[in-house]
Amino acid sequence: MYRDHQKREAEILEVKNYIPYKRTRSGQIQLALAVKETFEDKKILLARYPTGIGKTVSVIAGALAAGAPKIIYLARSRSQFQAPVREVKRLEAVGINVPTVVLMNKQKYCLLKGASRLAYQEFLHFCWYKRKTGACPYSTDIKTKMELPEILTPKTSRELGLGSGVCPFEVTWSNLKNARLIVASYPYIFSSDLRKRLEEALGGSLGNSILIIDEAHNLPGFIVDAESYHLSENDLKRTLSLVRNSKASAEIISELAHALNYLRRYRHKVGPTFSISIDEVLQNMPSPESLSRYLFGSDQPAETSTFIWRVYTFLQALRGASHEYIASVTAGDEGVSLRLTLVNPRRVGSQVFSSVRSAVLMSGTLPPREYLQVMLDIPSDRILETSYPNIWGSNVEVVIVEGLTSRYTARTEELYRRYAKAIDLIFSYPGVKKTVAVFPSYSFMLNIVPYIQSRPLVFERRDTSLKSMIEKVLENEKILVCVVARGKFVEGVEYTVRGKSLIDTIIIAGLPVPEPTLENEKMYELLSEKLGSRDLAWKYVYLYPAYMQVVQSIGRGIRSEKDRVKVYVLDERMKGEGEAYLSSFDFMVKMGKLPL
Repeated sequence: MYRDHQKREAEILEVKNYIPYKRTRSGQIQLALAVKETFEDKKILLARYPTGIGKTVSVIAGALAAGAPKIIYLARSRSQFQAPVREVKRLEAVGINVPTVVLMNKQKYCLLKGASRLAYQEFLHFCWYKRKTGACPYSTDIKTKMELPEILTPKTSRELGLGSGVCPFEVTWSNLKNARLIVASYPYIFSSDLRKRLEEALGGSLGNSILIIDEAHNLPGFIVDAESYHLSENDLKRTLSLVRNSKASAEIISELAHALNYLRRYRHKVGPTFSISIDEVLQNMPSPESLSRYLFGSDQPAETSTFIWRVYTFLQALRGASHEYIASVTAGDEGVSLRLTLVNPRRVGSQVFSSVRSAVLMSGTLPPREYLQVMLDIPSDRILETSYPNIWGSNVEVVIVEGLTSRYTARTEELYRRYAKAIDLIFSYPGVKKTVAVFPSYSFMLNIVPYIQSRPLVFERRDTSLKSMIEKVLENEKILVCVVARGKFVEGVEYTVRGKSLIDTIIIAGLPVPEPTLENEKMYELLSEKLGSRDLAWKYVYLYPAYMQVVQSIGRGIRSEKDRVKVYVLDERMKGEGEAYLSSFDFMVKMGKLPL
């Protein structure tokens, strides 16, 4: 990866200047150098680095050493914003100033009463209306010279805005050009509208930027979720009621009434969810222009327009939808809903990664290169890779059990009994105390739980709270916890006391292959056509997400170097390629059988 020894030594010294610690951890210099090369060569770096290595300071150091004028660090949650801010504060303490702006969604900055209680799209209209009517006391015109800190956080912006009478978001937005490091939430890059606004704020282009994406293992899924829109029968009903009591034209009232009647026709359609033609929906909905004339010209109070805003946002998205979107209808007890979903994240991935000079995708559970290349449409010749051994990998022992599979075609009462027997057998082993059994779906779990004899047992219900589940784990010396993959008790949950995991055994009760929803099947069709292979498409849409979910589930048992966990994968489909995938995390993997 490096051109010659002398250059390597000089680069090591260069990146070390930006690591504000007396000692560096193993792997940090390697990562920082890889980031530096990535920016210099206009590449996309895939960095598979486990938790605890110090990834954040390394990637920032590499970007600074490369001379990147703009570093955009994306994080999923507010807690993840703290790591880059912490590192630039440490750099500041040793005399290296990195002008930094933390950019969260606009609602987080608002000082007006009631703003925090609104849904985000409703808040945007609330903000617009307050501006239009002059009801917001906070100016958007930043003419006053403000004393700004080198590191501008939302808290600081709110304090400055409150003291100067200026909108805190405008304080933040106006200083983006001055920032070298921008710490932002995912939508500022992966939502096309927000990305355009950010580009304008930065001078019209991201071409000199390096994009750093933390926890990038879920990026394709996030893009799909971010580009999905929802409209319910209740939204249309409330909107129609509101416009009838206002100065709306007869035309818009008639269009909304027609749309509501159209949606109600699907109340008794056979099947809970089914696809529908986007053109058909467009023909039976008001035009965005009609609603725009009402929405932005209305004298109604802002509160009466929130449902109209939802309808308007949905119709705008519908108008711009391509063949890579799917429209679907869900008919339930509470009425009918329309959903518009982007089924192929490649389009957004291509737009983003072609607009920046370079990027770093980093995670301890980063998917294989080929998966990210296909799902995000990253050119192969732009990809670099670096990885570091899983420092706690040897603490995980995985047994892939032969003779069981949770594939849909094999699901019978006899299979459910065999799964329950396997779980009971594992739970009875010496040393097994606190066990989490992860099921591929809620329905699969409910079919098996009645046959499980082990006690005490607690299983995830629709209304189960995280707090109550963890309390059960703490209260019992030995307990079996049954949860669902991709649910609230698997991703991001800490079953820990003083940083140490409470869980000693994990049972993967069936390979968590995503369900064949309308959206997944559409993505499968698109990729089959693009790749010219149905087998490859199936692997990317269904198999790799299942493998990644297994690794995410294993992570619930390993939270520190002191933890040890034994994992049983009750699905022989994990053999071969899945076995190799688990081994890539330095887990000890072997095949096994149970006396069933």
